Amino acid sequence: PVEVTKIRKSVDSQSIIIYNTDYRQTFFNCRQLGLVMPNTQKDIHNYKPAKLVKGSKNNVPTYYVEFSAFNALTGKLQRKRLYTINEIENLTQREIQGCKLVKEINELLNNGFHFNDTRLKNETYLQTKNTNNKYYTLETGLKKALEIKKSDLSKRSYYNYSSSLERFLIFSDNYSLRHTDITKLEKDFAYNLLDYLTGKNTLQGQTINSFITQIRSLFSTLLERNIIKTNIFQGLKKQKEITTNRNIAYNPQQIIKIKEHLIKKDLLIWRFCQVIFYTFARPNEIRQIEIQNIDLEKNLIYLPAAKSKTKRERFIYISKPLKEIFIEMNIQNQPKTNLLFYLNKENPNKIIGTNTLADRYRKELDFLNFDKCYTMYSWKHTGNVTSYKNGIDIYSIMKQNGHTSIDTTMKYLKTLGLIIDTDFTNKFDKITI
Repeated sequence: PVEVTKIRKSVDSQSIIIYNTDYRQTFFNCRQLGLVMPNTQKDIHNYKPAKLVKGSKNNVPTYYVEFSAFNALTGKLQRKRLYTINEIENLTQREIQGCKLVKEINELLNNGFHFNDTRLKNETYLQTKNTNNKYYTLETGLKKALEIKKSDLSKRSYYNYSSSLERFLIFSDNYSLRHTDITKLEKDFAYNLLDYLTGKNTLQGQTINSFITQIRSLFSTLLERNIIKTNIFQGLKKQKEITTNRNIAYNPQQIIKIKEHLIKKDLLIWRFCQVIFYTFARPNEIRQIEIQNIDLEKNLIYLPAAKSKTKRERFIYISKPLKEIFIEMNIQNQPKTNLLFYLNKENPNKIIGTNTLADRYRKELDFLNFDKCYTMYSWKHTGNVTSYKNGIDIYSIMKQNGHTSIDTTMKYLKTLGLIIDTDFTNKFDKITI
């Protein structure tokens, strides 16, 4: 017998909620009319503290956290076992996280947690955080994120992400965080990493920004899937980037020197460099182009999203000189499924290795005594520089590069030293004393 002040139906219409002076509200299951309802608030708060149990199943170490709390529907203690910590392979770290989970649950129990009470949201916490969702450590969470992103990354990008992730986890070992609950990470850890990177004199701003961007992207993937609630790497200050002397564009004299040498020594490499020069495409994109991607009638090369670094499909204009090169290569009489460039004549569908042609080209540059700042990628910059100096408009350069905005193209051309205020320089040159 209790003093009832108000009665209303629950959302599912399977229960009624009784409001009274003793314990405010309690669920009463209409199907269990023989229920013995608690008479005091003390009964509701009755529980058995959480504890960590270490055992094994089929000779595999199996741990779980066990506790009991009052169930407002049954009027009895309900036992609960949480096995989520078994996601942690390292047994020492598994035990550490198990002890932390025990502490968290006991705090909830001390604060009055019990099952089937809509007033207390703690049960939702236990269900979503420890039961329904998979438990992710810093390591397992980020590796899952990388696996999710894998389909959208090129082979080289995936390698870079994997390398950055491994270095990040090694850094986390300094704070013993590799096997900690990823949702427990705080913003301070992100700043500690940034301070560490900026403190290394050997790292340039561009390298640091690239590293942070990749780690931030992995956390964003987990945020999108509601595995974490915040991205601790969001909003970190970007480091100042200094233009490096790498992939420098060739001048006209150097172009003639390389051309004359390669035509005699390695024509395939020279053709490859020419295609880079005219298309503004990256070497990695060109080595994947198939004959069927080239339309000599419409003067267009179709670059599928899967073969593009930016993961966006685009069309590249074929200029008259480039069209003549393709005709000289006799692509019009080759099977459509053949690659534009291949080394294995018996298998023209086999893509050339990522660095094979670049290494081959490097040997020829070394023979010609070219500095290391000149590379195969330099032909992309050379094409842009030559086009800009010959009066080709910014919009056309943007389209040929596959940029999505004029701002990106302007920034790119500035790094090549091309965007200069000629009105300023012409007037400034006339100032004398």
